[in-house]
Amino acid sequence: MITRPLGLLDRLRPAPRSFDAIFFVNAALLAVYFALFGSQFVISPGVQLENPSFAVPRTDVAVAGAARTALVIDIPRPGIVITPEGQQTYQRLGDWLMTQRGERTGTRVLVRIDRTAVPMQDLMTVYELIRTAGFDVQLAAERAPAAGLLPESSGE
Repeated sequence: MITRPLGLLDRLRPAPRSFDAIFFVNAALLAVYFALFGSQFVISPGVQLENPSFAVPRTDVAVAGAARTALVIDIPRPGIVITPEGQQTYQRLGDWLMTQRGERTGTRVLVRIDRTAVPMQDLMTVYELIRTAGFDVQLAAERAPAAGLLPESSGE
């Protein structure tokens, strides 16, 4: 090695072992970051707030593009449709939608599907049932919820 002939290793001083002010500032900022963003007080999208006096600021842009839905239908896997009244098959979904049409004032149905598991044919079947019942369709493709939260298929 090049330091041996010159004896440079013998003349090196060890690094100081003190903590300077920047170390403590970084540690404090990390603690504040995790305290704030790991808190229950950080508002997540879709979380309903318990305090009715709290109101999120409104903008004209957000209201203009918003669409109110009358019903929400979940399609977690092929052949299974979950409505507010429970699990339905595709055959019973058409009749259920016809009965809901007379009771609802809104004309839009939100369809939430698992984009990784539900084939396009099932989506088109549900889409046609909703259109036949006289509703418009609002589509939301998302990943499936955690395992164990959905009921198993009863083979209907």
